[in-house]
Amino acid sequence: LTYWPGGGQETWWGSLYAAHFAVEAKKAGFEVDDAFLNPLLKYLKKSLEKKELITYYFNFNQRKQIAPQEAIYSLYVLSLAGEKPTALLNYYRSRTEQMSLDSKYMLAAAYALTGDIKKAREVVPSAFEGEKSNTSFGGSFYSYVRDEALALNVLLDIDPENNQIAIMANHVGEKLMNRYYLNTQERTFSLLALGKISRKAAGSDIKATVKSGAKDVASYN
Repeated sequence: LTYWPGGGQETWWGSLYAAHFAVEAKKAGFEVDDAFLNPLLKYLKKSLEKKELITYYFNFNQRKQIAPQEAIYSLYVLSLAGEKPTALLNYYRSRTEQMSLDSKYMLAAAYALTGDIKKAREVVPSAFEGEKSNTSFGGSFYSYVRDEALALNVLLDIDPENNQIAIMANHVGEKLMNRYYLNTQERTFSLLALGKISRKAAGSDIKATVKSGAKDVASYN
């Protein structure tokens, strides 16, 4: 897929982003034409053959060579679609130092989706901290807000009781409320992740009473 109708070269991130949308829609019960989705999944497998490195910019003035976020995101989407790209998962697991922070969450999620919970727990970071990607206006369009929202989204898929979720959801929610401008990627993954949390919360029946000493000062239902 291209970003604009009528021309241009196909893009790995754009095709991957659309494939993810289609897989999520299918999981949510919407009808998705396999004639659209299956060629996209094949394209992702073909793109993964590159095994290239890119320059990644983070923490304002730092850089390092990493596997493209498209590669690990592709493994996550393929696993979400029911594939088991085990060999490539193991390949990148041995190279986690060449991955961005959000990619480590996606790799863990891909392992979990293929049924390998042990390796998922080995790979998943203990906290989303220590690395803030600069904002990129090309390639995978990474940014600190988008990356944390994407990491939160996949963590909700594989470990919805994880203690990190409340902290990450608070960060993402604050950005949605307080940032004047968020780009498409930042909004989409923030809403996708927080939507999953909202759907779960909607089915709960939470009641609470706030007390000051022996006196009831507020109630919540």
